[in-house]
Amino acid sequence: MLFVVDAMGALLSSLILFLIAKKFSLNFGVSEVVWVKLSLIALLMAFYSTICSIGVKHRWMSFLISISVINIVYCALTIGVLIYHSSELTTFGITYLSIEILVILLLVFFELNTASVISLKNKSK
Repeated sequence: MLFVVDAMGALLSSLILFLIAKKFSLNFGVSEVVWVKLSLIALLMAFYSTICSIGVKHRWMSFLISISVINIVYCALTIGVLIYHSSELTTFGITYLSIEILVILLLVFFELNTASVISLKNKSK
């Protein structure tokens, strides 16, 4: 189920980023190209999570951890966008990217916490 949640979140993020790129990039202060690149990365993450949700039946813990790591890398990339484009970003752009980072980090925390709890349960059996 965590793979499905991750996939839906990444897909939603991709769609919102693409919408920003196509309709509102000037209001957010960064060029359309930056938003499209972030959107494509989020779309790839959605694809990976979807494949995991469909195809991973065994050793799913390593895939869950890999998705968490990918999410952290995406957050680092987004922080890089915030820093690199800080002089161009509007309040809307800073707010959106900050909220996205926060939501993804909360998801990562939940994913890793769930993996840890399940791992501990399996070891105690």
